[in-house]
Amino acid sequence: MDDVEILIEQLSHDDFSVRRMAAETLGAIGDDKAIPSLLVTLRDEEWQVRNTAQEALSCLNQDLVLKELLPCIQSEDANMRNGALSAMQSIGKEAVSSLVSALLSSDEENQIFSANALGFIGEKSAVSPLLEAFHNPAISVNARYAIVEALG
Repeated sequence: MDDVEILIEQLSHDDFSVRRMAAETLGAIGDDKAIPSLLVTLRDEEWQVRNTAQEALSCLNQDLVLKELLPCIQSEDANMRNGALSAMQSIGKEAVSSLVSALLSSDEENQIFSANALGFIGEKSAVSPLLEAFHNPAISVNARYAIVEALG
């Protein structure tokens, strides 16, 4: 068993500080085989572990991470959904196209969180899709408010 496999096992340790340190170290090592386990860790009961997993995911192969995060933002599990969106924010401008797709979903929470994440990233390429979404009648009033905030 190599170091990465040991760290992946530690993501399910009883002590949250061990789980948090394992997630942090997996991000620092940068081995993409940790992606599935870090995604599961976005559901951790402790916010410190979830936040560290989000940061770790932003250190790994962005194309692979984004491919795996996109379905997570439609999860029924609020921790998973919020963690995936926060991880996308940490990734930055590379996540814009994935966030735009989520913005155009039929789920109001995804629309709001995606607009918030796009605003936080502040990438100019998101302005046009945000304006288009604002004028889309399928976008909820609450999501439109988030879009206005995202546009500043």
